[in-house]
Order: sequence, then C-alpha cells, then structure tokens
Amino acid sequence: MASSLCKACVVDQEPYGRSLQLTEPVAAGDDIVVEAPFIILSMRFRRCDAVFYKEAYADLNNQQLEFVKNLIPRCQQDGDPVSKQLSAEEDHFRRAIHINGHSFGGGTTDQTALFEHISMATHSCESNSYYTSSATVGISRLVATRDLQVGDLVTISYISGASGGLPLWPRWKRQEFLQETFSFTCLCSRCLKEQDVKASVNSRFLTKAYSELEASLRDMHRFLTMVPRHLDKCRAASLSDDGPFHLHRAWRLLHVFHISYYHQTPDGDVHLAPALEALGEMCALLPEGADVLSDCGLICAVFTTGARVAALRVGGLVHDCWGPQDPEYQELCKFFPKHGSRPSHAELTEAFRAVRPCAQCGVAGLLQCGRCRRLRYCSAACQRRHWERHKHCCVKAS
Repeated sequence: MASSLCKACVVDQEPYGRSLQLTEPVAAGDDIVVEAPFIILSMRFRRCDAVFYKEAYADLNNQQLEFVKNLIPRCQQDGDPVSKQLSAEEDHFRRAIHINGHSFGGGTTDQTALFEHISMATHSCESNSYYTSSATVGISRLVATRDLQVGDLVTISYISGASGGLPLWPRWKRQEFLQETFSFTCLCSRCLKEQDVKASVNSRFLTKAYSELEASLRDMHRFLTMVPRHLDKCRAASLSDDGPFHLHRAWRLLHVFHISYYHQTPDGDVHLAPALEALGEMCALLPEGADVLSDCGLICAVFTTGARVAALRVGGLVHDCWGPQDPEYQELCKFFPKHGSRPSHAELTEAFRAVRPCAQCGVAGLLQCGRCRRLRYCSAACQRRHWERHKHCCVKAS
C-alpha cells in the first residue's frame, strides 16, 4: 500500500543495511512518513510459537513475501529456540517481525505491523524521530523530533520503557538492553563517542533493586513501603554509579504504579496528583534542551492523566504537538487553550510539579487558596466545602 505521505526513500547504508534517508527538509514536529501497515499480525489469544509464525508466513501474498525477503533484520541469529522449528524463510520472517515490526493501534495493543518505509528506520540512541499509530484511522507515522535536512538518516529508538529518559541511560545499559532484546550491538554516533565503561557494583545493586521493586507493582502495600527507600538510595548514588538514570527509572515506576491505579480502581482519582508529580520529577532530571515530548509514553501520559486537569498549564503543548498530527486526538484537543509555542523543559517540569491533591477530595487540583496559597483544590465547590476546616489555619501569605 502506498504511503499517504513520505519525505524519505529506502537506501543501503553501512553499517545498518537498508535504511530510510530524507529526500526533503523536515521541521521538528512534522510528519516524515504517514502510511498504513503493509503486513499486520494479530497476537490476540495466541502464543508466538513456531505454529504461529508458520501460519502467518503461509498467509503472506506474493508482494508481502518479496518485501520480507528483501527486509534484512539487524541480527542474523538471536538464539530464540523457536527458530529451530522453522524453515530459513520462516525464521527470517520471525526476526523481521521482532526487530522491524511496530505495535499498531496505540496504547496496549495485540497487533504488530511491518511497513514499507517506517520499518526501515534504524535504531539510534539519539534518535531524530518517533513512531505513533492510530488504529481508528488505520495509519501510522514517523514524526521528526528536531529539524532535519536532505540526506539525513531517519532514526528511532528501539529501547522501550525509557519514558523520555534515554539521554540518562548509560552506554552499558543501552547496549545490554539491545543485545538481550534484539541481539545486536549499537553502532550509533552516541555509542561510538561514549567510553565503554562497565557498570559499577552500586549501579548493578540498584538495577537489581529496581527489578525487585518492579516485581512488587501489584502489591500496593509492599510497593509503597519499598519505593521511598529505593528513591533515597537512587538520590544518594553518584554520577559514576549512574544515579540520575536510576532515579529517573524509579520515578517512572512510581508514575506507572499510580497511572495503573488511576485507571483501574474505583477511587483512582486520588492517584492522579502523585502520578503527575512523578512525571514532573522525571522531567526535572532530564538535561536542559531534552525534548521530553519525543517519547510517546510521556505524550500519552499527558492525555491520560493530565489532560483536562492540567489544561491551564500544559494544554498548549498537547494542542500544538498532537492537534495537527493525529485525527484521533483532535476532539480532545478542542478542550485545550492554544498558544504559539511548545513549553520549555523548565515550564513543563513546573507544570507537572504544580499539581497537588485537592485538600477536600484528594483528586488532582490546580486551584490554590488565594489567601494562604498553600492548599490546592480541584474546584471552587471543593474549596467552599473545605473552608469550615481550613479557615482556622489559613494565614495570609506574605
């Protein structure tokens, strides 16, 4: 299927093989490619075993078979035991899906897709685009995160779960993730520039502690008991122990915890403020100039948690970044005030940190007591109800 928009072409580029190269300049925030999936697989109620890949490969038409044949995965062998049960062609297809495929549909999805152009974007630890998809309109897109010129290679990050924090990830962790997940060594410019330093003993300890904390996510009492101690250890870690990296991941996990309960429990509204506070702490750790909106996870978090509550502070960034880009979000964007530019790193950090629980009901509130300026409220109604208790300790701010 032809792309509805494509500002790049497929080229052979060492050491990456087939890659995507720009044919015209692209400004930050603009689409590079907009296209529908060329091959799409549904994993619903299916195990990704040999039978699954055999059946999926047998269903490909001639055009799709030719496309897969010419698509060269970045690793020739990945040690997956399933490969021993597949023919060479079927295993080639499996690796292409694993390495070059993208989730399709946005959020939690059971579909994986291969694209004629998007799947050719190579990995970089300082990528210049991000991927997003919309099942309701049937398309996916690559969006530029910075101004790009003709001849630039289009790159994305294969590292999932960074939540915008990839600038903080040490080289050893990035290489470890890519080797374990995709069985290749990254040769991007960032990895070639940085020294190959092994993780310190304390950094490995914090990595293990993070895994234990992650395993306790479903146990609210245990998680909330463990997380303050882990945050303190991460704050105390030095740069040589990758302290900012571990602290960002800890805040991200706390954000994920509160987001989950926000969506899945009857009293979920009380988790909104701490979720946004964690998001603010994540933003604060990033270096000045980092594009915190280039990560789709953070953009989705703005929608799912801060959308209407934080509209007065961050509404403009949602409208500017997403309104023109994705029809699925245009209706929601009507609720946001417009402004001419995306907020700076500092403005975005302050916006999320400004959200505090409502003193009356506990949900997130941006309104503050105009007299003492200490307490926050989600609405004027809550503020009026709380006044009987608050008026005894409300002291005018100096």
